[in-house]
Formats: sequence, C-alpha cells, structure tokens
Amino acid sequence: MQQDPKSYIAALQLSFPENAYKRIVRGVPTEIESVEEDSDKDKAYFDNKSIVSFVAGVSPENRQDILDSTLLAQLAAGHLYPNPQDLKLWYEKYTEVLRNIGWTIQLNEFSEVSSSGSLFEMKNAILGIVSAAFGGNYVAIVTNVLDALKSLSDSDSKIVAFEKNTHSLGKGTFQLAMVEEVNGAVALHMAGFIISTSSEVKRILFFSSKKEKATVSSNSMACALNKETYATVRNTVKQKLGDKAQQYIAEITI
Repeated sequence: MQQDPKSYIAALQLSFPENAYKRIVRGVPTEIESVEEDSDKDKAYFDNKSIVSFVAGVSPENRQDILDSTLLAQLAAGHLYPNPQDLKLWYEKYTEVLRNIGWTIQLNEFSEVSSSGSLFEMKNAILGIVSAAFGGNYVAIVTNVLDALKSLSDSDSKIVAFEKNTHSLGKGTFQLAMVEEVNGAVALHMAGFIISTSSEVKRILFFSSKKEKATVSSNSMACALNKETYATVRNTVKQKLGDKAQQYIAEITI
C-alpha cells in the first residue's frame, strides 16, 4: 500500500455514470435486491461497467465487499480516464485502488483478441479468454450469465443502462469478473475488454462483425482479498460511495 488506506480513500475523486440500474423515488432506489441471501447458489450482478459472477459458496458479506470495492475502483478510474481508448491507464488506476484497500494483484496482463475465422464474435472471445486465462471451471457460470442476459429484451432498463455506460456507436469497454471462496479465502478473476469497430455496436456482449472491421484487446486479472485489511476500511468505502452506489449494483437472474 502506498499510504494509509482511509486517507487514500478519502482523497479519491469519483464519477458516477449518467445511466443507473435503478430509478430513484423520493431519495430511495427502487428494485433493491438483497445481497444477503442464497449464498448456496451461483449469483451474478451488474456492477457499473462490470458483470460480477459469484460461484456458490461465497458469503453474503464477501459478495457485498467485492461489489463495493470493485465499484469504488471503477468510479475512481473512470473519473480520471473516461475515454475507452485509455484502457491501460484506466486499469492502472483501477488496480492501484484495489491494492490500497486490501487486494493483492497476482496477474495483470494485456493481449490482443484475434479470431480464427472471418467473423469476430464477442461471446466466443469472452469464453475463450476466460477458459485460457482462468480455466474451464468458470466457463459454465459465465455461459449461464451470458445466456440470461441474451434472453432479456433490448428495452430492459438494466440492459439499456449497461449498454449506454459501456459503449458509444463504435467503441466500448466492459469487464467480466468471476469470484470464488475456498476455505474463507476470496479470489477474483477478471477479464476486461475494449472494442473499436467501424460497425455499430448494439449489444456489446454479443457483438459480431467481419474480422477486419473490429479490433479487440483484453486484460486478464487475478486478485486475492485480504479480508483483515479490508475490514479496516469497509465502512470508509461505504461512506465514500454513499447511498447513490445502490443505483449502480443490480442482480442478474440466472
């Protein structure tokens, strides 16, 4: 860590996206889902520009800590680097925040995503990166989450917010995270993607295009949470995010 974590958090500047997953009625977000239930089931959440999947067995407290801490890192990185072309700088800030609040970064690699055929398909790229970087065990839950999202209408309010926050007509960036807890230890594996294309992007997770019209890069990250360290800043993180944070976290039914 570079400095006292509470002082570090207090000094962060955050930028909340314009589009939220939940509407505000009289100061309270609607559609509030509890993160306190069903720890024996796989779970998935929209978390700003990330989709976070939890393997069954992750405790409710750990789920909430991960959603809060990764949201904080996204909002701080997005404040400094809102342009999708600044992905590497965005990730530098993102990982800096995580390190300063109790995460150990074990892997952080960038690579170009290529297609073996004439057609580039984002879903296939996602599953290929997840399998290659983190192993086949995560492919099933990511597939389930993608299938659940594909079944949602284009007019679904959460899909609309995710699409508006992650891309413009031909550029975009998003993250997919998978989390497991083994004997109390929490591990997060994240694949981030940046896309630049001459084609119009409508559903970024299921985008397809002729290979020569799309350029896609990815970032693979593996992290472990020091729960003792994070416990000392948990309330500070919640206070920094404030009540508004509830608007940017929403459960995905899988």
